Amino acid sequence: MNPLRRIVTGHAPDGRSVILVDDNPRAVFLPGSDTPFQTVFHTEDVPVSIEEPVDVGKSDLLPTFASAGGLVFRSVDLSPASESPEHRTDTLDLGVVVHGQVELHVEASEPVLLKTGDTYVQRATMHKWANPSQDQWARIVYLTVQAQTPVIAGGKALEDHMQSHFHLSPAE
Repeated sequence: MNPLRRIVTGHAPDGRSVILVDDNPRAVFLPGSDTPFQTVFHTEDVPVSIEEPVDVGKSDLLPTFASAGGLVFRSVDLSPASESPEHRTDTLDLGVVVHGQVELHVEASEPVLLKTGDTYVQRATMHKWANPSQDQWARIVYLTVQAQTPVIAGGKALEDHMQSHFHLSPAE
């Protein structure tokens, strides 16, 4: 799998457009996992202030899955024949499969196979991802937006099963 490349644009002092960042975001992992997450960029507010300096190092080490009041743009690579833990975050996730195939498993529906180019909208539901390939990696890129909390479904408040049970740790 090719390393993820991050390009961030901005403005020179004279107002002309420039490339501010051209690098590879740092990978972080769930404990005991070989699945790298990479935060491409995040904001703390919406609307976004374009005048603020860019600090991609702050995005690289973002320890949470969402940014309260902002957005998180992230990538995750799934190794062959792997699957994520079942989880739910208090977020709206907008994603696209950019390499390979992944299965989306939810509690009360059959798994859905997503192929390269397929998109999804994940609305704070309990789910897991699986890479059905025995020899090919898969990559998903997605944007998360904090949902109103608590998330209510079926008349009850649902627990965030990612923030409370897992913490991202930097790659060594």
